[in-house]
Amino acid sequence: EEIYMKQVTLKKNLTSGLIAFILGIVLYAAIPYCIKVKLQFSSSAFGPDEMPRIVAIIIIVCGLVLIGQSLILKKDETVTIEFGKELRVLVFVVLLVAYSLLMPIAGFLATTLVFVFASLFLMECRAPLYYLSAAILVAFIFVCFKYGLSVNLPTIIL
Repeated sequence: EEIYMKQVTLKKNLTSGLIAFILGIVLYAAIPYCIKVKLQFSSSAFGPDEMPRIVAIIIIVCGLVLIGQSLILKKDETVTIEFGKELRVLVFVVLLVAYSLLMPIAGFLATTLVFVFASLFLMECRAPLYYLSAAILVAFIFVCFKYGLSVNLPTIIL
């Protein structure tokens, strides 16, 4: 007995191009809110916001190239996505959003450990050694950044 799964058929280049174009526009528009330029660099051609602007423009141009390939050159493939089979991807995206929202509240160490453990579980990893090594790596990264490099990471304790 087959279970009915919702499907959507997309054109790869057109869809990827539209996503890249919109993402590039959003990134470019967000730069002034994310990177505050306090000093005017008269001796330097580049400020701290220049490289992100260049990357956003490259993303926009790449998106436009993909859209052009699809609409003008008719170079495109179709792909069918079955939502029932892609449930893990959706759960992983929810995990990423929760991770970014909870980190300022619960701190780097706790949220990263939960995220890594949930990711391993989602990938059907059951080996306890992987979980242990991931925990050690997260703790090592935390100690290196917080105490070795003096990077302020969100913390509750320590």
